[in-house]
Amino acid sequence: MSHLSLRNGRVATGFVAAAALCAAAAASAQPTLSPLKAYVNYEFGQIQDGVNNENVAVERELINHAAVWTLQEATLNENARVRFGVGGAYFFVLPRNLGANPYTHSKRSAFGLTEAHGEFDIARSGDDLLLQIKTGVFGYKYNPDSKNLGEYMFRTWTYPNIITTGGLEFVGSSGAQLSGLAATSRLGGLKNDLLLTIETDRPPIFGLSLTDIVSYQFGGIFEVGAGFMFNNFYTPDEDHREPKDPRNSYVTLRDGRKMAFTRYEYEVSSGGLTPLTDANDSIAGTDYYTFAGQKAMVRASVSAGKLLGGPFAPHELKLYGEAIVLGLKDYPTFYETLSDRIVYMAGVNLPTFGLLDMLSVEYEFAPNPYENSTEGPFINKSVTPFVPDWGSYKPFEDDDVKWTVYARKNVYQGFSLNLQVANDHIRMLDQFSTPDFREYMQEKKSWYWAVKMAYAL
Repeated sequence: MSHLSLRNGRVATGFVAAAALCAAAAASAQPTLSPLKAYVNYEFGQIQDGVNNENVAVERELINHAAVWTLQEATLNENARVRFGVGGAYFFVLPRNLGANPYTHSKRSAFGLTEAHGEFDIARSGDDLLLQIKTGVFGYKYNPDSKNLGEYMFRTWTYPNIITTGGLEFVGSSGAQLSGLAATSRLGGLKNDLLLTIETDRPPIFGLSLTDIVSYQFGGIFEVGAGFMFNNFYTPDEDHREPKDPRNSYVTLRDGRKMAFTRYEYEVSSGGLTPLTDANDSIAGTDYYTFAGQKAMVRASVSAGKLLGGPFAPHELKLYGEAIVLGLKDYPTFYETLSDRIVYMAGVNLPTFGLLDMLSVEYEFAPNPYENSTEGPFINKSVTPFVPDWGSYKPFEDDDVKWTVYARKNVYQGFSLNLQVANDHIRMLDQFSTPDFREYMQEKKSWYWAVKMAYAL
């Protein structure tokens, strides 16, 4: 794993499924344990300029994270394996508050599962893997080039258009932890992953998503990939996927115009609409926004360092990019323009001529005109962006561009130094150890730096 993610809510369903499959395989095999692996890291740095959850400017706020986790693999037979990992993290919450309650400004610890899954090779043909099934809780990363930005399929919401980065770690942390089932096949340079996953840490809880991600590599030089997700296509409670709250509704007027109900209320109160005297301005119907939707992703990379050879390492001068559409369907007011829901990322591995093992720069452009905040779902029970006042609303553009500079130096076997300087989508943890609604890097001038010392034992 490239990062530690401790979300206890993801454990139950995936682990029970993994345990059942592993028990069936173990009945006819004697497990062989691989050497226990352990990972330790310490991450420190500083938010040089940011905006906290209360929309107050933050300068020179320290970043202080430590984590340790272990991974045990058991081989049941040549076609079956099970992996189990646990870990813990030590961190501080923000903002720092002095007061009578020490809980609001003290250190925190977290503990949970990092991996709990079975992996079964169902069919092989020579070097080709015709079908492999993985089920349980597992780490997943489909874009091997991404250092911080990108990996959007499982680090974004469909509606509203939320993007996340980091977690309990910031530096070089761009994978995802999933709970569910994955069916993988590899035929030469072609790879396909079909994933059925369950939502456990954002609404609608226990929503099911079906995702297919395919990639093809040409001679180790070029790679292209694409993915499609039916996000939250099923949930046990329809009202959780489509909250029947007035703040989550949009209305159709007599003349066919459509708008969010909150916008309609503002227009009526400001005199823009007069439903009592103008029949065209009265409401003819009401519908609701939904967490369900579709995502479509494409990505590509070219390894110029492999083509040129000479002084360049194979990973150097590698250009890569990714783009995703967050929600194919338009909805009134908030989701009327498809181009506003497309996120673009581009990156390059720069040559260092042996001074560093990796030096990368990544750039992101997301023209969403609303703030990248989860306040709408978590406070207003609404599948809409957070707009505190329509009277003062203007497009939120200062967060459209994000960037990252990432560097790594392998000091010796198992120990590396990592540096990340970025303006990205980090959210800090509050006094309840939950992520803030707002991201800290809300302005063009926002940035932070962090150093991670990582050990693999």
